[in-house]
Amino acid sequence: MTLSLTRPAAGAAPGPLGMNVEVRLGDMRVGATVTRVASEEFAIEVDNTLQARSAMIKRVFGGRYSTTVEQISARRVLSTVLARLFR
Repeated sequence: MTLSLTRPAAGAAPGPLGMNVEVRLGDMRVGATVTRVASEEFAIEVDNTLQARSAMIKRVFGGRYSTTVEQISARRVLSTVLARLFR
């Protein structure tokens, strides 16, 4: 499974928790693992390698990727914080 980070990583997870995936960062491909799966979102952890670090730095700070937050939902933030407090 290959993920492309040219668009946000939202929606269905590419596989179950713990699955190894390949992430494409521009013209580089790096390994990653699915670390969180929810109904409409997921998280991955990129492998801790020099190649992966270099690709992430180039992608995030190279000017092709926006690091600004586009939208914050106060309701969603509050509900998430409260849910974590009462776990």
